[in-house]
Amino acid sequence: MAKGLNKHSEDIFVASGRLRNIIESHGWTLYEIVDDPEKNELLDLQGRGPFQGAYEFGTDYIFMPILGEDETLIDTRQRIMIQQRSGPALDI
Repeated sequence: MAKGLNKHSEDIFVASGRLRNIIESHGWTLYEIVDDPEKNELLDLQGRGPFQGAYEFGTDYIFMPILGEDETLIDTRQRIMIQQRSGPALDI
């Protein structure tokens, strides 16, 4: 079955908007991971943009920093690594 077709309401995380607000208030966002590993490179993720729909159980997402103005995901990851002196990490 194609992804997104015939979804049942129990597959949807009903507090998706609230969760998105919490995550984004900390400078992070979620990108959806797709089944094709070659399409999960940073440039592919950036091309698809942050996930904007209702989050679904059984779907994989990756936390990424919110992009700064005129930044790529690679630039943002490097900026965070320099600021934190480590890899990107979510600290709540």
